Amino acid sequence: MTPPRARHVSPLLLALVLACGGDAETEQPTTDARAAADAPQMGQSNEADIEEVADYRLTLDAVEKMHQAQLNIYAAMQRNPQIAQMASMDAEEFSLDALEARFNDVPEVRNAVESAGLSVREYGVVMLALFQASFAQASLDMGADRDEVLAATGMRPENLDFVAHHRDDLRRMQDQLEAVAQEADETAQ
Repeated sequence: MTPPRARHVSPLLLALVLACGGDAETEQPTTDARAAADAPQMGQSNEADIEEVADYRLTLDAVEKMHQAQLNIYAAMQRNPQIAQMASMDAEEFSLDALEARFNDVPEVRNAVESAGLSVREYGVVMLALFQASFAQASLDMGADRDEVLAATGMRPENLDFVAHHRDDLRRMQDQLEAVAQEADETAQ
């Protein structure tokens, strides 16, 4: 069977795609009842996750490591397309603890993240903090009030400033990942 064609995935969404379902066209239902039973369920650790992400202060060093981890994960998926399925989980079971457990159980993903200089948990926290700050910045770009956005998200104001200040760096990272995806698409054709 020919592996599915690679898709263009933004850097912020690569881990979420892996963590929350993989590729809908190729995903097979999971039969590992133990993994599903052991995974924290929605709400069990979400308050702690929200606090952990909100308290995290983004740095360019950490975001660049997260980006490298994403490139490494993408390369691992190119070598073994089943990695996306092995590392995926239902949105209902998503939490930082579940992400950490699932990614640690897939050696290629764990190694991809750790070789970039992050633990799997920090990778998840950085990714979610950046995702949160990017969406908050998009709200500001559409006219939302900064104080209201900060109050609604509970995020550190520094993370919002980080996204605004590093817009070009973040765009470069996204463009790089999209180029890798496009190259993979062209190679697969």
